[in-house]
Amino acid sequence: MTILALDCGNKTGWARSGDRFGGPPTSSVQDFTPKPGELDGVRWSRFNDWLTRMLDTRPELVVYERWTRGPGDAPKIRAGFITRVEERCDARGIERLEVSPAELKLWTTGKGNASKLQMISAVQHRGWSDKLDLKDDEADALALLHYAREEIVCRATSWRRRRGRSSSNGVGSAP
Repeated sequence: MTILALDCGNKTGWARSGDRFGGPPTSSVQDFTPKPGELDGVRWSRFNDWLTRMLDTRPELVVYERWTRGPGDAPKIRAGFITRVEERCDARGIERLEVSPAELKLWTTGKGNASKLQMISAVQHRGWSDKLDLKDDEADALALLHYAREEIVCRATSWRRRRGRSSSNGVGSAP
């Protein structure tokens, strides 16, 4: 199953699983912060164009971190990005899954309130990235990708096999 994982924000971390034959994942950070003198709406236009290109790679599942409340404009901006992800996925019939930050941190580090540095360290320790300058947004996207692979896809596949099913009604069909 091909998966696109997104840690949405002005600096959106992303990770995409390799091809259907198990190639290595790719990951990076895409910056949508408006430059000085640009209107705030530029971020949405850039994000929409970028997201279209990412979805054109035909992922079967898009997993992203759920937005949470916080100080300043960050929650509003994050919600704006996530809304666009949900809209585009639904329009294309792509399964989507949101994961709470606390759940992801607990799964990755064993600590539901892990710091950014602890997440980066855990991602590197697990061998999911060998980048020395790994950013927290990319680390979160890699953790989301592996979470989806191990916790969702593997469980659903195992569940279907136990019941003799060869097709899926979506990621959420397994108990």
